[in-house]
Amino acid sequence: MKKILIAFALASASLSTGCATLGEGVGVTQGALPAKLLYAAEAIYNVPAQAYVAADSRDQINPALKARIKPKLQQLGDLLDKARTAHRLGSAIDFNARKADLQKLANEISALIP
Repeated sequence: MKKILIAFALASASLSTGCATLGEGVGVTQGALPAKLLYAAEAIYNVPAQAYVAADSRDQINPALKARIKPKLQQLGDLLDKARTAHRLGSAIDFNARKADLQKLANEISALIP
């Protein structure tokens, strides 16, 4: 299961590499961010969220671990909301920063899920 999640996370990261040039603001106007960048951010969120639901439904997560993961998932959701806002406003620099934060936190959460 973890191998699949890691492969999906790597694939979603490779999909979003096109935003590296956007972060520098080259040729970007208000609202000009491609939709696929937002899809990549959504995928980054979905990997640990769905892994948590799957592991929880199989009773693989003990209460102490749940207490550690749940706040991080909430934080991940908040970061996704901020990424959506940055995308809607066309702010490539803010979007890239939120996406990087999403990826870092998603990796932390995925490492905790059995």
